[in-house]
Amino acid sequence: MIGLSLAAYGGVIAFSQARLPKVVLPRLGERRTVVYGLLLVGLAFVGQSFSVEGWQLFAWVPVWFLASLAMPTMNAMMSKQVPADEQGELQGANASLFGISSIIGPFVFAQLFGTFSASTAPVFFPGMGFLVAGLISVAAATLVVVTIRKAPPSPERLGEPEAAIGPSIEDAIAQADGGEA
Repeated sequence: MIGLSLAAYGGVIAFSQARLPKVVLPRLGERRTVVYGLLLVGLAFVGQSFSVEGWQLFAWVPVWFLASLAMPTMNAMMSKQVPADEQGELQGANASLFGISSIIGPFVFAQLFGTFSASTAPVFFPGMGFLVAGLISVAAATLVVVTIRKAPPSPERLGEPEAAIGPSIEDAIAQADGGEA
């Protein structure tokens, strides 16, 4: 059952990252796709944390259709904010953070699982790792919202209605110079 559920998740994520951006991004825009995606990641992880039977994991598969768009969309947003001659640094930093999280994440998850599934656990809750991952995802969504509101939109996006979420580039420059926007 575990292998089948992992295959289902992988299939959904591959399909949605290949097909859904053309449908979702024009409707929601990048910023909303990232925030909603991270919130859905949090919801899926929290739901998975309370799954006690293997079949219950399949109930959360549909949530990943939109949730899986968060990271590639966030990478695209970051790429648009960085000049062409600094793209390598950005991608290197992203790869480094991914590598570090790929080392730390399984260790933390295993420790949480071991601690909360042991007979001596303060509270028996084997899904604690998923719960923590969900809370981290919601915290990340909050951080993205705060950051987006402070960051000027990229020049390509100035004509989009969604770009009004953050200050304009002219407003940011005027504020930096001590003037009023």
